[in-house]
Amino acid sequence: MTDIIKISRIYSLLKQGKRNKIEDYIFPSDVTHKTSNRIFIVCDGVGGEAKGEEASKLVAETFGEMLSSMNQVSQEDILAILEVAVVKIQDYITTNPEASNMSTTLTLASINNDGILLAWCGDSKIIHFNKKHIKWKSLDHSFIQHLININEISPEEALNHPQRNLITRCINKNTNQKDIDFHVIKDIAPGDYLMLATDGIFEQLSIDFLPNIASDTHTDKSDLIEQHCANKTRDNYSMYLLAFDNNSKSKSLKLLLVLGFSLFCGISIFWQHHKDSSRKIWLSDTTQKYKTPAQLPIINSKNADSSKK
Repeated sequence: MTDIIKISRIYSLLKQGKRNKIEDYIFPSDVTHKTSNRIFIVCDGVGGEAKGEEASKLVAETFGEMLSSMNQVSQEDILAILEVAVVKIQDYITTNPEASNMSTTLTLASINNDGILLAWCGDSKIIHFNKKHIKWKSLDHSFIQHLININEISPEEALNHPQRNLITRCINKNTNQKDIDFHVIKDIAPGDYLMLATDGIFEQLSIDFLPNIASDTHTDKSDLIEQHCANKTRDNYSMYLLAFDNNSKSKSLKLLLVLGFSLFCGISIFWQHHKDSSRKIWLSDTTQKYKTPAQLPIINSKNADSSKK
């Protein structure tokens, strides 16, 4: 079966925060997305570098448009398109020399039939969670994450570290394939959520708080997150939050059961009809064999002879 993984609802944000312009970009746009979309991308143009807004848009649209034409996306597909995006950045810089340092982060989710393929570069985050706990999260390509990895600082100390915005990887004119990390989620369950978000979301919102967002009865999850960030967040804050149908697997199972039962009933009816038809033909043949007009006079004749004796 195809399209086993079903998105039940999509929440999105693309907000300026207290910055003077938006350098984040999301694909598809927040006004055109629909649950049948299979590619979702969130990019954060690197602050402090020229044309960060152009870098995030160019990269998101290059990946989004090319991947959207594919039925199933592989790591090799993403790496091939990375090469295209890098060439486009180089071409843009050729005609706009002031943008020589343009760069962006990347988070990408491809909803394949057999799982969700994730790719990221930089400090924008991908998080898989439900109402109980965080099931998986990407590791940032940042100086702070490096310090955490080597046990120089704790995750709590990282929250207010003066170099917390320094990233070690991004998509720019020099990016190579080794700069992209991948992960595949095979175990999407009823009630799961997948978030792709720029770091601005987490100025005011802890990752550990996300299960509370999932369990909140408020129907608009983007509104809940907006309440935490609005008028407080210094950076742009943008995200896609995908909710997965609570009944997607059970609906597929029910459909299989219904189709199986229908097929069984159809075969049973056909067999019964065929059996009845065969029985009628056999009875008809038997009647013709033993009750023909030629036999009746013989029976009567024997009876007549017997009575004479």
